[in-house]
Amino acid sequence: MPPASRKNDPSSPVPGCASAVGYAKGPAPPGRVVVLRGGPPEIPRLYRVPDGAAGISRVVVAFYGRHQRFEPTGETELVEGRPVPVFGFVYSTAIAE
Repeated sequence: MPPASRKNDPSSPVPGCASAVGYAKGPAPPGRVVVLRGGPPEIPRLYRVPDGAAGISRVVVAFYGRHQRFEPTGETELVEGRPVPVFGFVYSTAIAE
C-alpha cells in the first residue's frame, strides 16, 4: 500500500509541496527543482534532480517497484517566485530485478 500523501505537508512553505523535496527548514540540498504533473498521486509535486543535469530530457522516479517517467511539457510554474520547468507523466515501467 502506498504511503499517505504528503501533498498538504503543513511544514512546507509551498502549498501542495512535500517537505521531503528540499523545502524543509535550513539550506536546500544541491539540485534543481522541477514540477511533476500526473503519475501516481503519492509522488510529490515538486522533485529535486541532481546538479549537473543540464538540459534534462526526462525525469525518472523509482516508486514501488516501477519507474515513473516524466518528460518536459515546455511549460513553467512559479515556485517561491521562480519559474520552474514542468514535467508531465508519460509512462511507467517495471524495475528489472
